[in-house]
Amino acid sequence: MFDNHRPDQSFPLLVKMLDAQQSLSIQVHPNDENARKFFAEPNGKTECWYILAAKPDSVAYYGHQAQSAAEMQKDIKNHQLGSLLTTIKVKPGDLIYVPAGILHALGAGIVALEIEQSSDNTLRFYDFARIDPVTGKQRPIQIDKAIAVTNFPNHIPDEKLIQPVVDFDNPAITSILRSPYFQISRIKVVGKTQITHQHYSINVVTEGSGTLVCDNQEYQIETGMTFIMPTPIKNYWFKGNLTIIQANE
Repeated sequence: MFDNHRPDQSFPLLVKMLDAQQSLSIQVHPNDENARKFFAEPNGKTECWYILAAKPDSVAYYGHQAQSAAEMQKDIKNHQLGSLLTTIKVKPGDLIYVPAGILHALGAGIVALEIEQSSDNTLRFYDFARIDPVTGKQRPIQIDKAIAVTNFPNHIPDEKLIQPVVDFDNPAITSILRSPYFQISRIKVVGKTQITHQHYSINVVTEGSGTLVCDNQEYQIETGMTFIMPTPIKNYWFKGNLTIIQANE
């Protein structure tokens, strides 16, 4: 069903819908090498956000200004982490690529589709002193481990990875991210669009409604629905007026 994956392997990608009614915790994920080195896990977690909705002036925390781990440790000790964090404004339709090793968090008022490597390894730098309603205590943070997997100095990914590229053979498809771990496309359907793929894909309907046609069967799809097209299905069609975010390896 999934290219180059054994039946006993974990599903290769995670897809989540995040509704940040308040700012999420400042966190970082290890890359593949650090996941194996520090956590005995097979892979790290590189991810991306596709912004579905955002209140005016919403921002995401993205990266830092520290030149070294020692500088960051000093500012954390002096309760000045906030002065090191950098933010970016976001709006619906933005694609933000978050490679492993970059400090990040969604700010309040943002709804985002998150696509990432299959890993639950998350290290918190800061959680805004929130109290966990279950334990009655602040949630744990992992500053030493987080610093060990953070990029110094901050490394911003190559812009070429996230430059939109329209498919010459099918203008309804725009590639919006080409990373070593996953490919993300936006499909805008007006009327009828045929899709031809050699690989499996995860599909999320982000706007509109319509019909998926495959193997002579029709399936009604609408905003919020998620479905997987397995590798054996090479050709299928979308009909209607809708936007789909599609991910595969």
